[in-house]
Amino acid sequence: MEITFLYPTFLWALLLLSVPIIIHLFNFRKFKIVEFPNIDLLKEIKEDSKKSRTLKNLLILLFRVLFITFLVLAFAFPIDSKTKKTSHLITSIYIDNSFSMDAQGLEGNKLNTAKSFADQLIQNLPANAKIHITTNDFLSKNQILYNKKNALDIVSGINPSQLSKNPQLILNRQANFIRKFKDATKELFWISDFQQLNSNVLINQDSLNINFCITESQSENNISIDSIWFNSPIKRLSGTEEFNVRITNHGNEAVKDFEVMLNINSRTNKQVVSIKKNNFSDLIFKYNIPNDSIIKGEVFIQDQTINYDNRFLFSYTLPKEQFVYLISPAANFKKVIEKIVKNDSSITLTSTTPNNINFGELKNQDLIILGELNEINYGLAKELNKLSKKGKSIAYFPSGNSLNYNLFDVEYNNLDSNPLLIGSLHKAHSFFSGVFIEKNLKKNNKEDYPTLFKHYSLTSKTNQPPEVIISKEDGAPFLIKSGNQFYFAAGITKSNSNISQRALAIPLFYQMLFNAVQTNASYHFIQPNLTRLSKSGKIDKIILKNQNNQEAISRSNTNLYSLPDNFLSEGFFKVYIDNKLIESFALNYNRKESVKIKTQLEHLNTLTKQPFYSQTKALNRPSNPLIHNSFKETSYWHICLIISFLFLCLEMIAIRIKK
Repeated sequence: MEITFLYPTFLWALLLLSVPIIIHLFNFRKFKIVEFPNIDLLKEIKEDSKKSRTLKNLLILLFRVLFITFLVLAFAFPIDSKTKKTSHLITSIYIDNSFSMDAQGLEGNKLNTAKSFADQLIQNLPANAKIHITTNDFLSKNQILYNKKNALDIVSGINPSQLSKNPQLILNRQANFIRKFKDATKELFWISDFQQLNSNVLINQDSLNINFCITESQSENNISIDSIWFNSPIKRLSGTEEFNVRITNHGNEAVKDFEVMLNINSRTNKQVVSIKKNNFSDLIFKYNIPNDSIIKGEVFIQDQTINYDNRFLFSYTLPKEQFVYLISPAANFKKVIEKIVKNDSSITLTSTTPNNINFGELKNQDLIILGELNEINYGLAKELNKLSKKGKSIAYFPSGNSLNYNLFDVEYNNLDSNPLLIGSLHKAHSFFSGVFIEKNLKKNNKEDYPTLFKHYSLTSKTNQPPEVIISKEDGAPFLIKSGNQFYFAAGITKSNSNISQRALAIPLFYQMLFNAVQTNASYHFIQPNLTRLSKSGKIDKIILKNQNNQEAISRSNTNLYSLPDNFLSEGFFKVYIDNKLIESFALNYNRKESVKIKTQLEHLNTLTKQPFYSQTKALNRPSNPLIHNSFKETSYWHICLIISFLFLCLEMIAIRIKK
């Protein structure tokens, strides 16, 4: 056995041994002279006392020297030289703080258990150990080595995070950080429920020792709201709206009479659902559209297993004013449109002729109508096609004369002057969503549809089959939809058809207008580098406001804008451009932590059969042998301290012995 010291600089304190030696060599006590008549007897006593006093002083000196010596040795931390490598120990601890850890485990909240276990690990490290702490947040403060005290402070400040990292990314981050400490002994600890472990393969290039510490869940049961979706991208401005909600039961037991709540602008609705084990159920919620420009929706449930997936937010903006731009040389066509919108104060109609088009105004319109033009040149067609891709609705009504249209998606051919009825409306198409009420027709009773006097055949120029909304009596298409562009086979003035005299004209107009409402997503799952499509085209400065009215600025020179990562949190958001409210949306936590990976223990068992891996349970109580054995070393500081105290006691006894 060879003894060495972890803190050899403390040995300089042995110079303090000179203090008791100097005191012993130079006794500065002043003697008082007493006159005495007969000193023969005193000489004999003096000689005897001097010998005993000298021996006593030497013993006191020896005890003092040994007391100081062993006290200094204790502070120098003597250890067996075979364990000297612990003086260069670097311990990297990963604490999983994803949402699945913010759930009940066998010993309470799993994240609290993980933090308690990490505290035990740190407290049992050698006094001079360096500690690296990392979480799913990958913060800059997680790229620093800490002493024991600071590491404990970092662990206590760890909170649940919406982020969940792939195990390989975690290992790579730890390895890249500690790789630069070449002469150190390195050991890694992962404290997690290993929900994200979907593989039994880890690339451990540096052959690092990794200890998997499992926080066990109390129950595998969890009920989550996974997604919501509208059947149509077109949002209704009034009346009733409906959407679908998917509720998933991740547990091994069926649930019955489970309540699912919907809150729309502070108005609450409720449904009750039963879900089989390891299954899902889709609900249809209907709500009356509030008389507000911003619709805020929240679907929520009460489930105690995991809390973050108990609610789902969505939001969208309904315009209180819509703009229609009519391009037509026909006065009669203009009268038809004006008649439709004259009693609707929410619609602003602008009319112009083909020769006076204000191209700068087109981008501000919701619906652009080309009413019975004889010619559409390439430049206008290109601009309209571009606006359609940005969410604007474009409607083409041909004239009854020869046409010269340079369109991209549909071609007009073969003008037919033989009268023909409209044959059928494809009412199941999303274009007619909420327009018609189902009714039973008597046998041989035919609905009264408009008549077409002059009409064209429509041919799709794209590889996709045409999206037919209305058909003629002969089965040929009368209305084709391509993106946000609507192509009619006939005009609506009296010489072309009698559509303007039938009730069908009004729903056709409004459904095209509604098609331009809210084509952007009403919600997103939180993720880094999240972007949204701007309905206003290229923009420079966008102001984002969250539900607390905190602002963030985003800039873009394209039709996409990004959401700052430090602004991403669950809640409702508004988007402003030039101080004008453009749209709203909601952010939700990602649902991937809701699903319990049932094969995680199998993956973990496979991993720990390989070299450099081991596993244990992370417990609150300090009884895990891993904690006490991982950093075991042969040290003698406590022995030195006991010996030092022993010599201090002997010194005190020696001083009390009478001379």
